[in-house]
Amino acid sequence: MAYLMLIGQNGLVEIKMVPKKLLFESKTCTRCGGSGQFSWCQMHGSTCFGCGGNGLMLTKRGKVAQAWFNKRKKKPAGEIKVGERIVIEGTPGFSRSEVVIVEFVGWSEEGGKWLDPKTGEWKCHFWVRGKGAKSGQRNGIGCSPEFEIKMHIWGEALTALKLEGLAFQETLTKAGTVRKTKGRLAA
Repeated sequence: MAYLMLIGQNGLVEIKMVPKKLLFESKTCTRCGGSGQFSWCQMHGSTCFGCGGNGLMLTKRGKVAQAWFNKRKKKPAGEIKVGERIVIEGTPGFSRSEVVIVEFVGWSEEGGKWLDPKTGEWKCHFWVRGKGAKSGQRNGIGCSPEFEIKMHIWGEALTALKLEGLAFQETLTKAGTVRKTKGRLAA
């Protein structure tokens, strides 16, 4: 749920919970009935685990379209170029995700080496590093060149990707599978 703060003419503040709109096909959460709250636990309070407190959940069709959309926003680390923006995912409840402007992509001894159990050789790590777009702090990911990293897409490119995702969703059945098209015979 998102929160909307309204200030009335009398100066009183009213806070309303407004469901976050999902991009792809959704329905009312079947666990909490759309309230966004379920049983209470010490770590998450009364937040519903079915919808993350939003009150909405993706349909089967929406889940497949969302997975397609998320996959399209990723790129192998070895294909990332200096100047591109990546998203370093945070850990929910502990750290925030951060957009990083890439300054270095490649093999580096910085950060130590690792022992390859197959060959017994010490090898360098592959790094994608840069500075946080907002914080300016140095951040990076040590991984293999094949590891897929989430790219930060914004503006017209994001709008185009959203439209492409919605068009993809239209090709799906309610069960989330791609519709079969009948071949037409030429007359």
